[in-house]
Amino acid sequence: MDLGAGYLGLFLSAFLAGSVVPLPSEPVFLALLASGADPVLAVAVASAGNLLGALTVWLLGRALERGGARWLGPRWRERWGGDEASRAAARERLRRWGAGLLLLSWAPWIGDPIVLGAGLAGVRLLPFLLLCGAGKLLRYAALAWVWTAV
Repeated sequence: MDLGAGYLGLFLSAFLAGSVVPLPSEPVFLALLASGADPVLAVAVASAGNLLGALTVWLLGRALERGGARWLGPRWRERWGGDEASRAAARERLRRWGAGLLLLSWAPWIGDPIVLGAGLAGVRLLPFLLLCGAGKLLRYAALAWVWTAV
């Protein structure tokens, strides 16, 4: 297997997994490790791709909060942005629990709503990148550690 293509595939799968596309990146990550990839480089590539994918969800939340995202169409705005009551609830949860909740942005089922809520709540870009990036980095690092320990 060409590791260069493998790293590109990992980046793309991690990017999609971090976005609104329900695609797991862990099988690609573990397959790349099994083919002899450098675990540190694999963790860096997967974390970067997943963080950039999450950034698209955060940007969607920011656009919805500002009344934008008209390009989505009413059905998709309703699906992702909900009504004003659900946006207010998302803002309140993020304010109550704090932006540290973004450390869980990697988690299945709750990660996308946390990231979207951060955008809706107006979490600034730098704290978003630091907290969300740390959570995603720790997840892939833990996977690599388990893989190499087995």
